[in-house]
Amino acid sequence: MALNRLAPFTPDPAALREEARQVRESLYRQAVQGGRFVFAFEPGGGFVWGDEPAGSLMLLPHLGFVTREDFVWQATALWVMSEENPHHYRARFVGEGSAHFPFPSGFSLVNRMLSGLRRSAAEAVLALEQAPLDHGYACESFDPQTGLARTGVGFAALAGFVAYGLAHGGAALAPSARLTQPGL
Repeated sequence: MALNRLAPFTPDPAALREEARQVRESLYRQAVQGGRFVFAFEPGGGFVWGDEPAGSLMLLPHLGFVTREDFVWQATALWVMSEENPHHYRARFVGEGSAHFPFPSGFSLVNRMLSGLRRSAAEAVLALEQAPLDHGYACESFDPQTGLARTGVGFAALAGFVAYGLAHGGAALAPSARLTQPGL
């Protein structure tokens, strides 16, 4: 978390690390409902089930909020990539979208690569290799059957995020390991 990274540069690093611990514990406590993370909540109030590819719950381990072994996060990741998620698409090209673009997203491919879930990451790399997308470039969303861009063409920031995802997760997938690992 950001507070932990800033701690060495403050007059009282221990105090900032303690504040970071308290913030994390409070967020964790309030963001868990029914055994998984909610997408949005009001402290002590309502909450919203869901996920948004551009700020996905799939990234929580990568961002250092939880470990990949966290059972709540695992349940959340399984939900994001399941038929229970109304914005999950399983076709020739798999991925998750959102209410404002009802197609798999280029962001979801990166989320899968950075999740550390080997099979999920392999599916994302496969989509990047085989889908035409935006003439080979990342796009906000793509058709799950054809892989052709649907929204967000010429999306330079997403292209950078894809490069980051490949460097920090996707590139580690050797062709022989793709889609052969059981489980997540």
